[in-house]
Amino acid sequence: MTYNKESNTVIMSADELSSYAVSKQNVYDVSAGFLRVEEIGDSETENDVPVRFTTDFKGLTLSVEGTAEKVIRRNGSITASICEYVNRLPREFLASQNPSLLAKAVVIAYALSKREHEKNIRTRISFERSKDGASAAFEREYSALELEYMTESLLSRAEAFVKVFAKRELDRYKLSSLAFPYKKIRSGQEQLMLGTMKTMRRGGKLVAAAPTGTGKTMATLYPALKALSEKYIDRIFYLTSKTIAGKAAYEAMELISEKSPCVRTVIIHSKERSCSTGMMKEGCRFCPRMNDSVMFGSAVQYKLREFEALAELLSSLNMYCETDIAAAADKYSVCPFELSLDISEWCDVIICDYNYVFDERMKLRRYFLEDRGEKYAFLIDEAHNLPDRIRAGYTAKLSPSDFSALAELVSSSLIVSDELSDALTQCASAFDEEKKKALADAIVVGDGKRDIISGFFKSDAVPVELLRSVSALGKICRKIYRYYEKSKHYDVLYETFSRATAFLAAAHGFGKGFVFLTRIHGDELTCSIVCMDPSEIISEGCERAYASVMFSATLSPSEYFADALGCPEKAVLEAESPFDPSRLSVTVFDGVSARLQDRRLTASAIAEIIKTTIDSKKGNYMAFFPSHSYMRLIAKELLTAYPDVRAVMQKEHMTYKEREKFISAFRSGKYGNILGLCVLGGIFSEGIDLAGDSLIGVISVGLGLSGLSDELNLTKEYYDDKCEMGYEYSYLYPAINKIEQAAGRVIRTADDKGCVVLIDDRLSSREITRRFPSFWQPVNCTSDAESLKVILDRFWNGKKNNI
Repeated sequence: MTYNKESNTVIMSADELSSYAVSKQNVYDVSAGFLRVEEIGDSETENDVPVRFTTDFKGLTLSVEGTAEKVIRRNGSITASICEYVNRLPREFLASQNPSLLAKAVVIAYALSKREHEKNIRTRISFERSKDGASAAFEREYSALELEYMTESLLSRAEAFVKVFAKRELDRYKLSSLAFPYKKIRSGQEQLMLGTMKTMRRGGKLVAAAPTGTGKTMATLYPALKALSEKYIDRIFYLTSKTIAGKAAYEAMELISEKSPCVRTVIIHSKERSCSTGMMKEGCRFCPRMNDSVMFGSAVQYKLREFEALAELLSSLNMYCETDIAAAADKYSVCPFELSLDISEWCDVIICDYNYVFDERMKLRRYFLEDRGEKYAFLIDEAHNLPDRIRAGYTAKLSPSDFSALAELVSSSLIVSDELSDALTQCASAFDEEKKKALADAIVVGDGKRDIISGFFKSDAVPVELLRSVSALGKICRKIYRYYEKSKHYDVLYETFSRATAFLAAAHGFGKGFVFLTRIHGDELTCSIVCMDPSEIISEGCERAYASVMFSATLSPSEYFADALGCPEKAVLEAESPFDPSRLSVTVFDGVSARLQDRRLTASAIAEIIKTTIDSKKGNYMAFFPSHSYMRLIAKELLTAYPDVRAVMQKEHMTYKEREKFISAFRSGKYGNILGLCVLGGIFSEGIDLAGDSLIGVISVGLGLSGLSDELNLTKEYYDDKCEMGYEYSYLYPAINKIEQAAGRVIRTADDKGCVVLIDDRLSSREITRRFPSFWQPVNCTSDAESLKVILDRFWNGKKNNI
């Protein structure tokens, strides 16, 4: 649909109108009687004839346009013909199975009858087989009155949606006068707003680093909405890596909506989170909500229930959160995830996860599968997470042991399927071929008691036979696992299907910056697809948008993130901090080592440093560690030596309620002074907002380097060849980024004051300190607890440190 403001006219295609074919009114009583016909000679034929008609929608004009593939004139009769391309020709035309196709034919015939002033029009629906051009055609004659009745039925169904569309288009002009929702614009915030607006107008990409507390969410959304009103862009996608970041964006849009209620916003959660029936594994087609069912005491088609839910939401709300969508989905018995996607079509701002743009398995096909003629804007929050997310999504492993449970079920005849047995045999054969390659240059390693064969083989392509066999196995598992849904074997089939799908998805993205690795160690064989450089996939994803702004508080060093995000260095913006640097104290304690081999030896010293820090001023602190095991080691030492310390510890695999309870301990104030023990790069090291007295200090222990692995070593080799920065790109910079993220929990507003203490002798090296954010300056360094006490005492008392 398009809208002409001057004439107050909505222009709609016959295809769009026909999508409303399901109606409360039974139009199928006049849709029977289509007979199969052959091509008739001696007729006059016009091809691709444009037709249209207009109607009044209570002050709004609707113009419906379409094209008849053929208009056939013979013996005084007129036939309007449309064609559908299919894989299999039907023997008869069943209107109930083709409501939209029938509706399109009727609308075009109605428009033609209005133009020709004919009382009767024949309607032909042709089907052409794609592979060989064979065709089948079905015809019946309608009176102008019947055509009018059926078209009016469609118009009544579409009326509410047409009016919403017209209002949305008209209201967009009002966004040009939208005022900034806060009284004051911060300095760094203004820089980011100007950079965003330039990118929205010119197109292309921008990577923006803006310190925590700058107000990045509003600084990107506000100019993007202005660009929307000026028609530079047509729709905004706000992409996040975590639910909490999406919530912040939604709250920002709520604030804007108070000043400009015309803006429509939806937040799309994952299908797993949205699903209320628990039938994700079985498949959506088996979900009772996805079929025709009973509503309000009578059987109602799914499409009609969906339209009713949409109409209710559109007429009552402009902001669509998870709760509102779930309530409407429950009321009308429709899928809440599909309803959120449908409502997004009517929204200006769509808040969703990165995966809905960058993951081939999850991308929103209605927006990104083909060109819709819209110009999108991507606002990518916490962009420092995007490269690792892409690497993880396009890295996959498979081993013969992954299929051993399924093979055992087949061999013991607990699952009987010749197809499945053959597919497992083909997979085993493909793995054997890869094993031979890994063994070609294998070595024997051991301690004298037990010798282990170890070898690997790497390639710049995924073996075709392995792909073919894994694909076949995945398809067969998908085909048969639903028959075992009530069996204990179901999980084995579904797990095999999931592993095969993940491997194939990674293979789909394979290209520059990828490597295929086969590794054998003892009896274990592993075949891996490793994404080392995600920049090409990110660039490809960003090409789906007219403009992309990628922003974060921690994009240092900028050249590394510009490269990883597939953006030229000249398109990097570094916004200045809006806060008084004297309100943040950063100290590097380089008197102890937190290296793996030294951790037990220095545990008591590190416990003392933590105690010194939290004693400098009463309040809430967080201490971050490279791993759960190291965290537990220091916690035991700390609480044994200082039993008066009140601490809460992050657990592995915490539920949403457990995470909320952990954070509430800092916000409630009922526990007095509390120390949170957390993991670097974990769920509490970014995205949480503990302003004011909720958190006054952060302690980060160790450099936080990732452990050695084949994948990271391959990444190191790749970047050594690419830019001679292998160690920095694969190990060092990601580690520094984790420390910066954790430290960013302290200063959230202009009134906050806090300290950051970084513990490790490696952190005072010039190579690392020069990578610290500019607003951390000056950085104090000390190597003994007494000096640290002096530094912190002077800071909390408002005195400058000269140590």
